[in-house]
Amino acid sequence: GAQGAFWEMHDVLFATAQEWSSLPEEQAIEAFAGYAEDLGLDADRVQRELEDGTYREKVLASYNEAVAIGLGGTPSFLVNGRVVPRGVSPEAFIKMTVSESPQAYDGPPPQVIDPTKSYLATIRTSKGDVLVELLPDVAPTNVNSFAFLAQDGWYDGQTFFFVQPDVVAYSGDPTGMGMVLPFSGFVCEDEIGPGATFDDAGLLAMYAPSPGRNSGMFFITMAPLPDINLQYTVIGRVIDGMEVLSSLAPAQPGDGGTPDSIDTITIEER
Repeated sequence: GAQGAFWEMHDVLFATAQEWSSLPEEQAIEAFAGYAEDLGLDADRVQRELEDGTYREKVLASYNEAVAIGLGGTPSFLVNGRVVPRGVSPEAFIKMTVSESPQAYDGPPPQVIDPTKSYLATIRTSKGDVLVELLPDVAPTNVNSFAFLAQDGWYDGQTFFFVQPDVVAYSGDPTGMGMVLPFSGFVCEDEIGPGATFDDAGLLAMYAPSPGRNSGMFFITMAPLPDINLQYTVIGRVIDGMEVLSSLAPAQPGDGGTPDSIDTITIEER
């Protein structure tokens, strides 16, 4: 790129990937310099800049930015800052999300809870109420995010888009498609301590597709799930309403059924 042949080298590298992908670093650099020479570039400069790491920080910065916003590879499409999942056309994504989703916020939520106090969340569903004791002492950032979204009405009307009876129920995706995107417009880091185990039913946790990507999606367990211990941030425990969870209609995205929904979620400070 520094010599005005970014895309030319790009095409060569893709075409020759099987030749260089398994080479040790020193031999790979020599191969890249050879490709540059074939393109009429200054091969010595290419080799020197690779060996010196001239553009390493720039490349790593771009890579880290891609990881932070959830890009899965190339090509990737973004609509209003949201990554379009592979297999979904930008047009379909716009129809499913931009025109129908609740508000996407411009940054992290304000502080709406006091981590030293106790809080109850009442998830009012089409089948009844589920009462959850939140755990701000365990996961203060994620509890604050959940409480903010709940108090602002962000969850109102959203469905339990995936329900495996007597196992788990998911909500918090405004498209109801299980797209696992940061529809809230922000993400929160994981808060996974030694107690983040799923050895009991009735745990409320944030679902993230990769570490540090908690947003609005959450799940509630209806059975012990020890296989996912220490993988997700637990933010609460159900203290009443397990029978309501058990009565939720089985659902999965695209099955044509009518999933149960959340009327609203209220937060009470104790």
